[in-house]
Amino acid sequence: MTASVHGLPGWSGGEAVELRAFCGHCGREPDPDHAPVGATRVCQHCDLGLVLQASADVAPAPADPFLVVDNRMAICALSSAAEDLLGIDETAAVNRHLGEFLLPADANAESGGSLIELVLTAASGQAGGDVPRVRVRPLGVFGVRFSARIGRCGPAPSAIVVLER
Repeated sequence: MTASVHGLPGWSGGEAVELRAFCGHCGREPDPDHAPVGATRVCQHCDLGLVLQASADVAPAPADPFLVVDNRMAICALSSAAEDLLGIDETAAVNRHLGEFLLPADANAESGGSLIELVLTAASGQAGGDVPRVRVRPLGVFGVRFSARIGRCGPAPSAIVVLER
C-alpha cells in the first residue's frame, strides 16, 4: 500500500514522498481487502506488529531484517528476521540501546558517529534526499558485515535501520 504525501512534518521539506506501509514485525504490507485503511494499526497477517510507514526507497521487504529506533537510540520494534539474525526476541530488545546490538563495521569510525548520527537525524525527522547507507556488524560478532539503509519511519518520528546482506 503506497501513498504520496506532500508537506507531512519531517518528510522531505514539502516535496511529494511516496510512502509504503509495512508491519513492524513481519514486514508485510497491509492487505487493503482485509480491513479499511486506517481501521486498525495492528497487522492482520501476524497480529503482532503495528503498521508503520516509511518512504518507498527505505521501507523493508517482508524478508528484510530491520530495527525501528527512536530519538533516544532505543529499540522500538524488531522484525522477526532481525530477531533470528541477532538472536534475541523483540520483547527482550525493546527499550534497549541500539549499540547493544549493532556497531559500525568501520574500524576508523569515530565512536559510532556515522551510525548514531544517521539514526538520530532520521529519528528526529530531519532526514531527506538520498537514503544513507552505513556498514554495521552485530555486537560481539566479527567477520560479519551488513549494509544498513537508514531512514525516517512513523507515524511517530523514529528511524528504521534495514539490514542488507
